Amino acid sequence: MFAKAKEKLSSSDFNPQDVSDTTIESIKTYEDYLIMNEKIIDNYYTEADEAFKGTVLEDSAAIQELKDSTKKEMEDLKKQYGPLKKAPIQGKEEVIKTLKDYRDNLHEQVEQWKASL
Repeated sequence: MFAKAKEKLSSSDFNPQDVSDTTIESIKTYEDYLIMNEKIIDNYYTEADEAFKGTVLEDSAAIQELKDSTKKEMEDLKKQYGPLKKAPIQGKEEVIKTLKDYRDNLHEQVEQWKASL
């Protein structure tokens, strides 16, 4: 019983359903930042998978390499920001801008791939 209560206290209430500006702007803690970053990456994988469906790139080693590299980036972020979990984000505007730019750059990359297929 106490383990469940402790888990509830330590887990974030932040549960993004999309990668919209409004959702990104709603982050408060470094844990929210990490969760949002993962959501952006998951969205990117979904967009890339849809773009490559039915092409020679579907299920290719290049896609797996891409996923492996973003997983490594995420692990590095967790090491860097994980200890700060519940701390309020310092320089929130800059962090939000970074997340939006990251989302937009990943989306643009997928759009460029789609145009070249």
